[in-house]
Amino acid sequence: MSSFICKQCGGCCGPVPVTKPELVILQAGMDLMPQEERERIKAQQREPLTCILLNTENKRCSVYDYRPLVCRQYGQIRELKCPNNPGLKLKSGRKETMRVMHYDIAGILGMNIGWKELEDK
Repeated sequence: MSSFICKQCGGCCGPVPVTKPELVILQAGMDLMPQEERERIKAQQREPLTCILLNTENKRCSVYDYRPLVCRQYGQIRELKCPNNPGLKLKSGRKETMRVMHYDIAGILGMNIGWKELEDK
């Protein structure tokens, strides 16, 4: 079985819905990011609906280890198939997704969750 190979296109980086528990985790990741790096990421220009945590220079997530479930599932499940990995055998993500469905959505990164919400607790 072949495995997912990220092409670092940034296509999976938005819109990104975040639950309240995931927002807390993202805020913890932000606390660990050096202020200089945070300011550099903030200053980058992005397309509308692109996640504000995408480093547009290298097309990588600036808080990868703290990313929400939807980001973790992209390219791994049928419901979030990556176009750069055709033919990859994918499983259903319904079971994993249903586990977080009982949480309230805090918002969408870059829409109603911005830098202020990530940096304030």
